[in-house]
Amino acid sequence: MRRCTTAALTILLLAAFATPLAANAQPLKLYWADEFAGRVYKSDPDGANLETIITGDYLDSEEIVLGAGRLYWSDAGRGLIQRVNTDGTALENVVVTPEPGALGFDDTDDQLYWMDTSLGEIRRANPDGTSPVTVMSLTNLGTSLAVANAGRFIVWAEFDASLFTSVIYRLNITGGTPLPITTLQGTERVRGLAVNENTHKLYFGRGGTLYEMDVAGSIPLVLHAGGVDVVAVACDAATGKVYWGDAGNHDVTRCDQDGTNIEVLETFARNVDGLAVDASDMKLYWTEERYVVQANLDGTGQVNIVTRPSFFAVGFHELLDRIYYSDMHDLVTYYAKSDGTGRTVFWSGVSVPTGGALAIEVDHYADKVYWLDGGDRWLRRADPDGTGREDLLYLTGDAYDIALDTAGQRVYWCGRGTGTIYRRAIDGTGVIDTLYTGLNSPRGLALDYEYVRVIWGEDDRIAYGDINGGGPVGVAYTDPFAVIGVVWDESGDRLYWADQLNSRVRRGQYMFAGDTWLPADNIFSMGFEHWPGRLVLEYGGVSGVDDTAAFPAREHFAAPNPFNPATVISFRTTMSGPVTCAVYDTAGRLVRKLWCDVWLPAGPQSVSWNGIDEMGRAVGSGVYMYRVEAGAERFTGKLVLVR
Repeated sequence: MRRCTTAALTILLLAAFATPLAANAQPLKLYWADEFAGRVYKSDPDGANLETIITGDYLDSEEIVLGAGRLYWSDAGRGLIQRVNTDGTALENVVVTPEPGALGFDDTDDQLYWMDTSLGEIRRANPDGTSPVTVMSLTNLGTSLAVANAGRFIVWAEFDASLFTSVIYRLNITGGTPLPITTLQGTERVRGLAVNENTHKLYFGRGGTLYEMDVAGSIPLVLHAGGVDVVAVACDAATGKVYWGDAGNHDVTRCDQDGTNIEVLETFARNVDGLAVDASDMKLYWTEERYVVQANLDGTGQVNIVTRPSFFAVGFHELLDRIYYSDMHDLVTYYAKSDGTGRTVFWSGVSVPTGGALAIEVDHYADKVYWLDGGDRWLRRADPDGTGREDLLYLTGDAYDIALDTAGQRVYWCGRGTGTIYRRAIDGTGVIDTLYTGLNSPRGLALDYEYVRVIWGEDDRIAYGDINGGGPVGVAYTDPFAVIGVVWDESGDRLYWADQLNSRVRRGQYMFAGDTWLPADNIFSMGFEHWPGRLVLEYGGVSGVDDTAAFPAREHFAAPNPFNPATVISFRTTMSGPVTCAVYDTAGRLVRKLWCDVWLPAGPQSVSWNGIDEMGRAVGSGVYMYRVEAGAERFTGKLVLVR
């Protein structure tokens, strides 16, 4: 027996990647999770009314620099230079450019400098990004940049991949001819240039070594060796301290300007990319994999002033008006209200790095949440609050994306490395069925019950096959995009999928004759919501949404009716209180209890039935009766199922 739930029905959502949608339901909200931007979005299915309901910031930062009292960093992935106050507030974009890299700031003239790798230029602009000009066209790949305010010059490094040579140049800020001050042989590139203007010394990283040289030009001397990948260097001229970040050792370290008194300030940094020193306020800043960190110059008092979570899978619980999403950086799965508020930890790993979900599915009727754990590849389920966890099935290899057949109690998943679609009993028992193999990195799954298909995405196409496998593979849509998530809308015969290559959510009609798209960043999962208090009416094959009134004049009805495979029972309650709704056969025997003492407010209500009985079995064609009990009110109506 399925247990009764005490949660009120408010919305119905198609969970991440693949949960099937009832045939009579018109999706009114689309969700998707953007891993790199650290956001969960919500919009109408056509892209209108776009909202960011959960947000972080992704900083693909190569270097950071302090100037005019603010921190600047380059986001190469999104083609932006951003700035923020030193306390992390007032984040804004100041430059939009194809591929920004290293940064520098001229405090004397109040000018921001940056390298653009794609354009092959050094550029400068006002602190707010206005009046940009080209300072220098680079001959080879630029790898680092620094500004000497007192000396009134800039220095930068270029790497010649054909000769495996790095050259450091110096140029007066007023212009002139660039002067090469040193040439280095080898495949390691110069990273993290920093100038100590009191001593006229230049510091930089190359491979696992920190170097020092005169700004006028000299043979570089090894200041510190034994690192792995020194990528960020900063200098505090007042104290003579040199700071560097080692991406290989995941630490931030400092020493005196002669290389002595080495101190490791941070040993838990994820992936240090840039360093900046604020000598006046005695603060040190660096970027890690997901944060901008502020600390005292001795490494104490560390604060993450900008956080950039990595959101992945997304799902929805229709009865609880609750969105589930995973943060693959923190390896935690959260739930929140549909507007993104009220975040609560759903599941977090304890002894092993698990918790972030690669896929999330919700069985609304059994009141269970399923997820594919990104750490150890177990398919798990739990109650909606995360309690009662069960380990159901270990999915070996690179398993991605799950789809639940809750009626048949089966789970489908993709094996990307093996190019295979698999299926097994949802409780982990029985054999694993291999439905389709020889595919091109399948990602994203959807189950289409009306046409009895399983739909999936590959690198360059949307494909489908018989839901039980064994049949030919059909191609519904082909294009050179990178398909990530797939969601099927039964009622509108539409497919939504994430095109990661072109940064779009795309939508195709039945058999995908043409498509529309929604702009996004890097989408990894999607889901649908149904709007509470509005009905989709389907009579004679014509669907529509009643926006003017929640219901017609009659007190209760079911639509569509006759139906296959699902219908929505709608009614109005005159007062708040517990509501029970059940389906019976014509002999009065219980077929399915849909609600059991669910506390609902007064007003229009609706609940769906998909032709499944209490044991999870599909019932046959015939006449059934629904009965609603709401306090002293009773509603009874007829349902006709045609298989």
